[in-house]
Amino acid sequence: MSPDTYLAAPPASEGDNYTMYDINIDEVDVTLSLWRWLDGKGLIKDASVKGVRGVIGKLSDNIPRG
Repeated sequence: MSPDTYLAAPPASEGDNYTMYDINIDEVDVTLSLWRWLDGKGLIKDASVKGVRGVIGKLSDNIPRG
């Protein structure tokens, strides 16, 4: 099965507007803490994201697509 089969977006209804994201992330560092999780404060102690690049596009059904 190709990725297009299970990653394809469902068809939009007529007149729907939607936003499309094409994002690349170079690195994600996450620090987990078992003690925080046991205290009910959440599992993630620290997180950082580096190298975020991408395009955000607002599309509507009024735009002809090839």
